[in-house]
Amino acid sequence: MILDVCLPITVIVPTYNDEGYLSEALTSVLLQSKPPEMLIVVDDGSSTADAEKIVTGFKAQNYIHTQIVYLKQSNQGPSAARNAGLKLASTPYVAFLDADDRMLADNLATMWQAINGLADDYFGVYGTYCDIETGKPYPFADLEGCIAPDKVGKKGGIAGGVHTYLFRTYHLRNVGGFDESLVNNEDYDLIIRLLRAGLKCKGKVTTCFEKRNRMGSLSRPWEPLVAFNNTLRFLQKAEIAGYFSDEELASRRRSTQLNYAKLLMKQGKEKEAASIWHEVFKIKPSTVREFYHWLIYLRLRLGEKIG
Repeated sequence: MILDVCLPITVIVPTYNDEGYLSEALTSVLLQSKPPEMLIVVDDGSSTADAEKIVTGFKAQNYIHTQIVYLKQSNQGPSAARNAGLKLASTPYVAFLDADDRMLADNLATMWQAINGLADDYFGVYGTYCDIETGKPYPFADLEGCIAPDKVGKKGGIAGGVHTYLFRTYHLRNVGGFDESLVNNEDYDLIIRLLRAGLKCKGKVTTCFEKRNRMGSLSRPWEPLVAFNNTLRFLQKAEIAGYFSDEELASRRRSTQLNYAKLLMKQGKEKEAASIWHEVFKIKPSTVREFYHWLIYLRLRLGEKIG
């Protein structure tokens, strides 16, 4: 393996009925300015053989610098799919990409340059992502060290999604990989466990990939109640394990409730959304986002009284 040809990185792409997007994702990995040594596609029980056909097609194109591996398993969720890929990774570094997202062309080269030379107690380096439609990047900060978990996944904090990181493989394995009981926020959980192990990360806040915000993907269920309960499961674990300060835990619970109400409104379920807001706003809104939701709630309540 020659570094000016490819990098000692494995990219893991889990997929579940994402055949309409998978080719774009894999192309974005294989056409990196410096491609990875290994690409692993883990099919988490898709209902068709389309993913395997797509991967076979890429293998036939003979990308000589990247070993392409396909693995299919029964449907077990995104954490299990990523862990299956992690077991197969044979390189010292690993990155992740969802099958409906696209990696930017210089991502691996940029992140490799950022991590190369860092001490072994750095589990990885992170960047940010942009919306695939607007191109607007999420405003994480350039932080370094063993960061407080309260800052994970927040504006002005560090990235929570694993897709924005380049990891040292052995650190992921040493903390046990992803928690397979979690479906939402499983990546936040992983980052927090790495930090709580006394490990460090470093920001190199360049845009790493384009994110497609699509319901129904591997980690974004269609049903709002399913997504809501999945996130609550993570917050329950966070409370038991003492991940966050009391104030931060309460804030994240309120944010989860607001997201649930927003999804219900998109589905035209105004009464259900209003009942969630009724719970949230027993405490007065304290942020611009909460105030915006509060105004919608007041409009619904006013409509009920007029009706």
